[in-house]
Amino acid sequence: MKANFTINHIGTVFGITLFLCVFVASLLPPMITAPAAALLPLASGALLAFARKDEKRAFPVLLPRSATSSGFKNMLGVGFVTLLACAACYFLSCIIPWEVLPTGEDSFTLGILGGALFILVIAGIYTLSRNRLNIFKIYPALLIAIMVGFSLFLSSTFAYFPAFIVGIGVQSLFEVLLIMYFGILTTKGYATPALTFAMAGGFVRLGLAAGNSLALWYESMAVPVTQALTPPTCLAFMCLLAVVLVPLVRMEFSIVALTAAPPTRNEVEEICAEAAAEFGLSAREAEILLLIARGHTTNSMAEKLVISPYTVNTHIRHIYDKMQIHKRSELLNYLNMQRSDF
Repeated sequence: MKANFTINHIGTVFGITLFLCVFVASLLPPMITAPAAALLPLASGALLAFARKDEKRAFPVLLPRSATSSGFKNMLGVGFVTLLACAACYFLSCIIPWEVLPTGEDSFTLGILGGALFILVIAGIYTLSRNRLNIFKIYPALLIAIMVGFSLFLSSTFAYFPAFIVGIGVQSLFEVLLIMYFGILTTKGYATPALTFAMAGGFVRLGLAAGNSLALWYESMAVPVTQALTPPTCLAFMCLLAVVLVPLVRMEFSIVALTAAPPTRNEVEEICAEAAAEFGLSAREAEILLLIARGHTTNSMAEKLVISPYTVNTHIRHIYDKMQIHKRSELLNYLNMQRSDF
């Protein structure tokens, strides 16, 4: 709830958490490790439910439906691209027999640690860079990295290990980037925290399940059949990833516009009208809301509307109560469609 969803913040926490989880898992008995991992998202959901009961922790006020629809469409688009990418990553990782890898079963652990290291390096570059690294530019680069991983796999058996590390490591990056994508839109009021929590985990898990299931199905076949089907399937994944690059870039520009571009005068008037309808404001309250958006003070609004400042303040309190907003700065941020540069 206090996260700013930048790479150096979320990326650092995510990377360090992965290292800690791997370390703790290495100390626990195998029979305890799996249930403990399964309980982590449930514990997170319980904390979310507890936070909702804490009146001191305010969730972002949702924007009007006409504004949130564009954000939700972008969330679905990015979610489905992530699903495809995670399916490709896990298919690549699972189709490579770990027995031929130099590190054996430990290759899975090394892949996860590789993902943690990747995101920490990216967070470090972000922190040290004078020019802020836009998280929306990383997504296409990761799709290209997956295609490189498939190319390594198809090139030679000697390249199996780097291809495996790319597959495992990149899929963990997609998870944290999806959290940042959705988290930014959540803080701007485009979706509820519960919805984004479910979508961020759901799209990734569905992708992993799809890629793993496809790889297991191939492995259950006769060796000649598996050898015949695997290369064209890898090429098909590469083609699909190349195809979705174009709409993904378009979605990135849309999300940047949603979260960073300052609204025009007409947009402010539209958001005021939509907010008035959404929250059931009276005609006078809607009029005062628009004047607040235009920067009028209480006294200037009183003079313009020929009413007392006390009456203006009464209407403003009613606006706050109906919109569940506590002060003018929050209201102005809302009317600004809660946009800031990420």
